[in-house]
Amino acid sequence: MHGLTAGRHTCKATIINCMPKRILAVLFFCVLVGFGFSFWLGPYWRETPSLPSPSSGTLSAASVELIAEAEDMVSITPVDFFSGELKRLKGHLDFVSAVCFKIKTAAHVKCEPEVEVWCDGERVDIAKYGCDTDSHSDEVSFTLRRIVNTKSDKVQYQATFGGIKSFDRILDKPTPRQHLNVAFGPLSMEQEIKLKPGSSIVVWAMGGGHGVDLSKPDEVEKKIKQLPWVMIVRLTAEYSR
Repeated sequence: MHGLTAGRHTCKATIINCMPKRILAVLFFCVLVGFGFSFWLGPYWRETPSLPSPSSGTLSAASVELIAEAEDMVSITPVDFFSGELKRLKGHLDFVSAVCFKIKTAAHVKCEPEVEVWCDGERVDIAKYGCDTDSHSDEVSFTLRRIVNTKSDKVQYQATFGGIKSFDRILDKPTPRQHLNVAFGPLSMEQEIKLKPGSSIVVWAMGGGHGVDLSKPDEVEKKIKQLPWVMIVRLTAEYSR
């Protein structure tokens, strides 16, 4: 009986030696692979937090700020000025240009339209003027007519806004010091854009020189001060007071 027990202990102690070498090699390989993956991916698992959902109650201050900024963005979408039955009027009106933009904002954000005239790098129109406000409107419409004074060579334009802000302005066509070889426009923004409060964008332009690319806002702002003269429509997003 004693000999039988000793034999069993010997078998248990040496059972690993009884396993085929191929199985041992596979097990050893699996252990190495598992260790390698845990070593390689461990820092990523530790350092990359999961993105919390807005309803989880665990949003960081940065996440809350990003969500608030996204909600405050103003959406500006160009639409046809002459749509539906109004298309029949297009050929009967003497507009140099007629454009319209749909505006979508949060309740505490507003979008303000403005027309500007620049010549030789300086703004030459009067920056302040009166207007009427329609808080229920969701669009900005703009038309431009050319006015020719038969008693002189002076050219003027009548700029009319409707929608969110309504006003008329009579603007003189400036005479730049630079020699004019070409003119451009009118051009208008053709794609939907997003605008955050505290910023503005030029959505329409016309003037002398080789023109601007409205799809490149930063370039437009520089060009305004380089062109011989230019008239622009600017939309500005800002928080309501």
